[in-house]
Amino acid sequence: SSGINAESGADDGASPFEISTNPMIKEILAAWEVEDTERLLRGLDDEREKRAAAQAEYTKMKVDAIQDRISAAQETFRNFEKQLSHAFGEMEKRIEEHDECVFKGTQVEVTLQCVHDAEDLVETLKLKVDESRRGLQLLKLQLREEQKLSSEQEEKGVKVTIRDLEDVLIRDVGNKIKDDGRWPLLIDETGQVSVFVRYTDTNYVNVANPSNMEPERIRLALLGAVRYGKPLVFDLMGCDILHIVQERVDSIHEGLWDWILDKTLVTEEKFTKLIKEDDGPEYDERQFWANMDEFKLWILTSAEPEPALLKTFYIIRVKPVI
Repeated sequence: SSGINAESGADDGASPFEISTNPMIKEILAAWEVEDTERLLRGLDDEREKRAAAQAEYTKMKVDAIQDRISAAQETFRNFEKQLSHAFGEMEKRIEEHDECVFKGTQVEVTLQCVHDAEDLVETLKLKVDESRRGLQLLKLQLREEQKLSSEQEEKGVKVTIRDLEDVLIRDVGNKIKDDGRWPLLIDETGQVSVFVRYTDTNYVNVANPSNMEPERIRLALLGAVRYGKPLVFDLMGCDILHIVQERVDSIHEGLWDWILDKTLVTEEKFTKLIKEDDGPEYDERQFWANMDEFKLWILTSAEPEPALLKTFYIIRVKPVI
């Protein structure tokens, strides 16, 4: 091998042996064989493989432990739900018994106390159901985070199943989407997400449908989503046509697409520039203030998006349930 001149940075053709001025190093280099380098590299490779295997085993143990906790939490949650359902039924019975006693004029104080006791039990169980639900949601979030870290070839984005979408997308358990600051782009590998979002309270735009893509239709869908504080969904139907969505949106008002992405549409109230005089009292500017902070943008596709979009959006990959 050759050496690099320290002053000029040029390759002067000298070997490490010729460059070295230390007799001990010269002795080591003179005795060094290529096989020694190859043996050393093999040893390093073996050590890396051992460390990777140990890390994978450790991660698997952590994932298995979280899954066991999830199973126990699910059982606890279901038990509290059953107890609450039973308590509701018993409360209705106590109310009927009390109403009957009021009608007959007998034992009213006793039945009224029974009603109060039943109501107290229902309220207590409601709190337990809510608490166990939150605990279950946080455990599922912990599992998703651990699974994300465990893959060396991790696809960009959060991997979920259709069952997790309510927690991940709608409730945003752990505030992952809010803290990230980008709007979600859902990559659907199940064919079920389109149905899910349509049956959620959203303003849904099928990008493959020409009538859905008329600028006036998009303007009203966007204003309605801001006015009522709900998601505006662009379903790309598996086609690479987000650029067309951007063009149509910008045809409504120059720069509108960027306003949506950087959220100044709401934070700086730029949505007011989209309101027309003939939109009616429903779209009076003052009607927007109560719900506009709840506005969201969701992009849905079944195709792998371009790399640039992976940076622009918060990626959620919806995987089949195994």
